[in-house]
Amino acid sequence: MIKKSKYYIYPIILLSILVALFLISGKSNTKIKAENVSNTNDSSYLNDSDSNNSSLISKEKFELLNNFSKEKLLMQDFAIGNESDEISLTDSVSGTKHSISWQSLSTKGTYVGAGFPSYKVNNQAILSDSPYFNSQLIINGEFIEQSSDKNNIFLNAENIVYGKKVNENKLVVSFLYKGYPISIYQTLNEDKSVTVDYSIQNSTQKEKTIGLSQISSFGKEVSVVAQDSLDSILLDYKKGNDFWIETKSFNNWALGELEMIKDSTINLYEPPTIEGNGWETGIQTPKNLPVKSEESTTFKNGGLGLKTAGKIVKPEESVSFQQVIHSLVNKTTLKLNVPLTKILEKDNKEALISGEIIGSNDESYSVTIKNITNGNERVIEQTKRAIYSRSTTPKVEFSTVIPKDELSYGDNILKISAINKNGDILEENVTINYLTATSKAIVSSSSTDTISLTDDLGNKNSIGWTSSGVFDEPNVIPNYMSNDQSWMNDYGRAFGAALIVDDNPAVQYDRPGINTTTIRNIFSRAKNVVYTKDIEKRKLIVDFLYEPNASHKYKITLSQELNDDGSTFLEYTVKNNNAVTKKIGMQQSVAIKTESLKPGGSPEARVIPTNRFRGILLNYKLSKENNTFAISPIGFDNWAAGGLADVSGKNNELSIYSEVHITGKGWESGIQTPKKEKLIVGQEVLFAKQIAALTMKSIGENVAPGATKSFSTLMKYGTLRVPTLQLTKPTSTITLTSDWKEEDLNFSGNVFDPDSHDFDVILKNDRTGIEKVVAEYKDIPFSEKVEFNDTIDYNDLVTGSNSFTLFAVDNLGMSSQFKKINVNKGFSEVTVKFLNDMGEELADPITLFGQVGTKIDLTKESKITEQVNKLINERYKVSSDNATAVVITKEPQTIQYKFEGTFFIESAPQVFDFGPTNVGILPIKVEKIHYDVPLVIWDNRSTKNRKPWTLTATLESPLQSKLDPNKVLPEAIRYKKSDSETVVLSENAAMPILTHTHDEKGKYVVTDQWDKGETGLQLDIPAGSVRKLGEYEATILWKISDAK
Repeated sequence: MIKKSKYYIYPIILLSILVALFLISGKSNTKIKAENVSNTNDSSYLNDSDSNNSSLISKEKFELLNNFSKEKLLMQDFAIGNESDEISLTDSVSGTKHSISWQSLSTKGTYVGAGFPSYKVNNQAILSDSPYFNSQLIINGEFIEQSSDKNNIFLNAENIVYGKKVNENKLVVSFLYKGYPISIYQTLNEDKSVTVDYSIQNSTQKEKTIGLSQISSFGKEVSVVAQDSLDSILLDYKKGNDFWIETKSFNNWALGELEMIKDSTINLYEPPTIEGNGWETGIQTPKNLPVKSEESTTFKNGGLGLKTAGKIVKPEESVSFQQVIHSLVNKTTLKLNVPLTKILEKDNKEALISGEIIGSNDESYSVTIKNITNGNERVIEQTKRAIYSRSTTPKVEFSTVIPKDELSYGDNILKISAINKNGDILEENVTINYLTATSKAIVSSSSTDTISLTDDLGNKNSIGWTSSGVFDEPNVIPNYMSNDQSWMNDYGRAFGAALIVDDNPAVQYDRPGINTTTIRNIFSRAKNVVYTKDIEKRKLIVDFLYEPNASHKYKITLSQELNDDGSTFLEYTVKNNNAVTKKIGMQQSVAIKTESLKPGGSPEARVIPTNRFRGILLNYKLSKENNTFAISPIGFDNWAAGGLADVSGKNNELSIYSEVHITGKGWESGIQTPKKEKLIVGQEVLFAKQIAALTMKSIGENVAPGATKSFSTLMKYGTLRVPTLQLTKPTSTITLTSDWKEEDLNFSGNVFDPDSHDFDVILKNDRTGIEKVVAEYKDIPFSEKVEFNDTIDYNDLVTGSNSFTLFAVDNLGMSSQFKKINVNKGFSEVTVKFLNDMGEELADPITLFGQVGTKIDLTKESKITEQVNKLINERYKVSSDNATAVVITKEPQTIQYKFEGTFFIESAPQVFDFGPTNVGILPIKVEKIHYDVPLVIWDNRSTKNRKPWTLTATLESPLQSKLDPNKVLPEAIRYKKSDSETVVLSENAAMPILTHTHDEKGKYVVTDQWDKGETGLQLDIPAGSVRKLGEYEATILWKISDAK
């Protein structure tokens, strides 16, 4: 495949590139017989020996050679010329002048020797302004002279004769070099190319292997492209015309900086490496690097070396070496026929692309078609997508059909490129709109398009495109906003994404570029950007090519879909446009907003792991409601959050996204990076007053050429609500006794979500951590309750206690409250009863479960101790015979806890007060007294032991004056037992005042009858009994007794 370049032309070496077609002539018509002579100034080539530099030409014959050369040229119909000869042709269409001539090398400013071939286009030569041209003979595998100056055939030429044949556009120069007759022919062809032929005669009397080496200089700033499987060279001059050289007879060539090519220590054309190979085998000399066909290399001052080790030539016969030089000044033109621009999926019409290539000076063409929208470049390179045609006419027609399966829905921008063998590229674009029967909503879009939706709470969510503000990339960064506020940091909209290719880690550098050693932020190098949108799906799409270098070619589709719950689904689809399989992963890093969204907000970001570390919740701690952002990294299996400097890869020892931690784990496994602290789901981590960052990555998987890999996230910004789950069965712990039939256990409930259509019900085994999806719900209307039921596999239970956690989680990672299901397996029961001495139950029995063979300590069972303490508080006595521990047996057991009831005076008045009375001639009588606490009798004995009891009152001390204890009123205190009976309380005499039997266990309040006036203490003092005024007091002892 030929690379793009305005013209693929590389520094071309003047006629130095000899296409080495070995043309062996027959015996010449005029023979020069060698004879020994000794009176020449330089007799090194006159000696008859086996030396490579012996040509055995006699002095007499040598002196006649000049006349002979002229005669030979005349015999070939050449006119005798001179070193200033020039032949030119002008292109009738372009007006370009092409010419051939001779140019001489100079020594200290003086031109010497024979002229070497010079090809010019509009007076621009293929060689540099300061030309270097050195052709050397190789005789029997060795240079004649080791010094390049002495071995340069042009500098050391003798008997130089020039000729020209104007009617055939030919020039020739003939001369002797070390006794070897040499003729160099230049032919300016009709297509304006130049053919250069070297003809060398073996003038010795021995068979020789004759070869040729040529080194020449380029112009400055020349790019060189090896073509035709390294058999030809394309010179692309930064300024001026370009040239293409067919090496033909020269089967070995090399390129490099001129001084390095000339350097004898590395020159592969020196004797030590005379049989060596160079770029024609893909080895770049002198850098020793592999060279690939159709890939360019630029040289500041380049040189080209050509050589052929030669062919065996018999005495007096000749060998020829040839090269052809083309000027690429004549450009092709590309004409496209107008294709069908709109195609429906249901129609039988096809995308036919056809056109013509007109006016090329080359007869080989290639037409390629590339779908810029979907990056279909690999398929284009196959035979069905590349149309090759060879023609001698100036016009070539082409046509091809693009299958529908190679078109994307919406606009497809097709780039048609016509490339000739010289590397010229002509390009035209056409757009074909491909629609399904129902996808008319897919239309062209732009970088400024947005799509918005307002939810039931009045929040406006929108999607669009933006740029980071750091690079000069187009608007290809997804911008998701709520109420016109972005969740990204406002500073530069720090959003970066990078590919991870073949485990080469993406390392972030300062705000927010992400790069590797070869691959940088995909947004910064997006090209061929195409925008489309799907109105029906509320979807924005951008397609672009990401080709940072020849080894990394990818087509990326980035789409945002705004869902009706206000969330957005973001998806990267990466297509491998390389010819080899690549392991493709991705890293995305975003500086999250920590500045306030409006005055009064807090510069804080609180990051909360959710959904079993599979999601992230950002709480911006702001005063407005829509202050949360949830993200579920569906296609990214590794993520971290923290200060930007912590997760950006600057610290290789801490960042899981650094080169040494490319496969490391972060928050998705509950490890806080870089602090290495254990995280808890639902527990927030605060990043205050700093730039916080959220980074996600996937190390990816192998992607074949032409295949794709996707990475996606689901995000929601605004007011987030959680699912509600209710567990209706079971309502308490399930206990499976030893006689259970090993059936699965049923559970059921219902769930709804107020702001999500998609959610799951999850059952987690708390012992193993294994999660089971009980139910998956899709497209459920908001807040619509749905029922679920499932079973717990009996085989998943272990003997003993088992616990399960049931919860619902929506597609944003928002989780409901947890519900517990507890199951005991392989248990037996112990029932504890609480009885009185009659065997009557004082409280509901308590059933305990335990694994068979284990012991239950009843004194440590909270349910038992709580009930015992409750009965003690109810004034029961605990029997000392009660069990304190029990061993669980296979058969159920019943344990009796026995209690005795109590009978006592719970409370009695400490103070009676008859109040003040007036003393006179009349008796004093008070029938209702005041008291501080009631008189209460408690009896909670069993019915069997509950007998009638009697209350007595004993006057321990009579009513007497507090001032004078001798002043006593002995019969002043009486007790009214009924309306018909009142008794006097006498000192030290127990007076029965009440007999009663409790109808129910508990308390009996004696003073309730006092308050009603039916019974009670009274004061009765006869007239004249009070001898001393003042306060009086008495003491009464209350006692109860029963029939026992």
